[in-house]
Amino acid sequence: MPQPGARRKGVRAGRRRPQGGVRPILGIASCILLLTQQSGTVWLFGAGLLVVGVALFFATRWLRSRAGEPVQGVIRRG
Repeated sequence: MPQPGARRKGVRAGRRRPQGGVRPILGIASCILLLTQQSGTVWLFGAGLLVVGVALFFATRWLRSRAGEPVQGVIRRG
């Protein structure tokens, strides 16, 4: 088994992709451009789905905590 952090044969150190920083910016820009062309109805429908999803998320967490199951996720209690 290889050592953690060990390099593989034939892989040069410090190798980077030529336009690594440009692609994410172009992707975000294209998403924003497409989103600005949507009607208000589409935005309201998306917001409604988001609200339903968040409500289901918290309802599931609450039900699991009442049942004594371990609750895992992004939100951590101190």
